[in-house]
Amino acid sequence: MRSIRLKHTILTEKFPEATVIFNVDQHLPWALNATAAEIVDFCRQRRTESEIVDHLHKSYGVQKQKLKKDVKLFLSGLKRKGMVDIHVR
Repeated sequence: MRSIRLKHTILTEKFPEATVIFNVDQHLPWALNATAAEIVDFCRQRRTESEIVDHLHKSYGVQKQKLKKDVKLFLSGLKRKGMVDIHVR
């Protein structure tokens, strides 16, 4: 199981239209929609991919297979941008 942890150098600011996360080390901002911001909140809580997928499935009713693919893709983007650490448990 992969545990996701948002790095401590990431700042989050919520605005009416979007949430922005900012990597302090790399001076890199990223604007997020509401679902992506929800995933980032789960990363801050050190949740697993499975927990994130389960939550989104219950909240939005999207098929789990699609969610697994989309969540993995989004988390890979966060990892590439240096915003999360991914640990295998």
